[in-house]
Amino acid sequence: MKKRTEKLTGILLLGLLALGIQSCTTANDVTDPTKPATGVQDEYRRTAVAPTLSTIALSAVTSTTAVSGGNITNTGSSHATITASGVCWGTTANPTTANHVVASGTASSFSVTLTGLPTTYYVRAYATNSYGLTGYGNQITYTAPVVTPTGTGNYTPTSPISLSGVSGQTISGKFIGNISGIGITLNNCHDMIITGMKISHTGRNAINLNNCYNITITHCEIDSVQSGLYAVKCTGGIVFNYNDVKNIQGPFPQAQMAQFDNCSGASNSISYNTCDNQTGKSSTEDLISMWMSTGTAASPIMINGNKLRGGGPSGSGGGIMLGDGGGGYQSASNNILVDPGQYGIAVSGGTNNVLQNNQIYGRSQSFTNV
Repeated sequence: MKKRTEKLTGILLLGLLALGIQSCTTANDVTDPTKPATGVQDEYRRTAVAPTLSTIALSAVTSTTAVSGGNITNTGSSHATITASGVCWGTTANPTTANHVVASGTASSFSVTLTGLPTTYYVRAYATNSYGLTGYGNQITYTAPVVTPTGTGNYTPTSPISLSGVSGQTISGKFIGNISGIGITLNNCHDMIITGMKISHTGRNAINLNNCYNITITHCEIDSVQSGLYAVKCTGGIVFNYNDVKNIQGPFPQAQMAQFDNCSGASNSISYNTCDNQTGKSSTEDLISMWMSTGTAASPIMINGNKLRGGGPSGSGGGIMLGDGGGGYQSASNNILVDPGQYGIAVSGGTNNVLQNNQIYGRSQSFTNV
């Protein structure tokens, strides 16, 4: 009888010990949302709310980049910690983490750089706590101002421009034309602006960029050239936006409004340009060409909001070609194409390329595939 009593006592003590261990585990592990909710953890989780934070105003704004961030004032519970935070942005109001996201970390105050931004966008800071609840800061809306080209109707004639190893200069207000070579050539240059220029009737390309970065070409008039822009082995920040291009001449392998050849990095853009090619006055290949070029996951090469009309008579060229020869992280969106050539928009290779919200109109011609 004594042995039976001792055995029952031992079982009882083991049960109490196990209960004590379970109680300690539950009380001390209240911030782990992956564990089953029991006891006090149930109460903490039931009363937890999303973090409270504010969005920091935009700064260092360029045509495709900006800096923002957030300040977290409440984690959502005295027992919660911040597990993720950052800034999300989109082209429609109230962006969430399902849109574009630039992550920061877990600090209560943070700042990040947004890249690949369009003309109009919406920004909110976000933070997620250890209960899996996400809160958002106030929304900031930005629309880029419309810039009027300088020197319109009053360009100053100049000779072709060729620069090497130069930075921090602006080229503007000049006319380059009726030449047999290239209008503007930049080799190993960075942080430069080409704006309000008129380049026409050149025997070769209007603008060549070789091994450059952070070059902005905007509000230029380009007419009757071999190609508008030819950028080779550039490493980020190549922006060809808001230009007016007419009658690309070729011949192949050029004959583009704009082409990236083995370019890489963030903040590259060919956006909001117009290109009008008249039958009998032009001979185009791909109006926009991505040859073996790669953006980044956070900042793909943006081809957005272009209006392209006219192409051919090439039997292989067309409107917008992504992933040619490989590359990746390229995004073509909100473009309008009319009779652009043998095809409208194509993805011939590469990875992580996106087509969305484009409009293509084409009539049957001798060189089209429709």
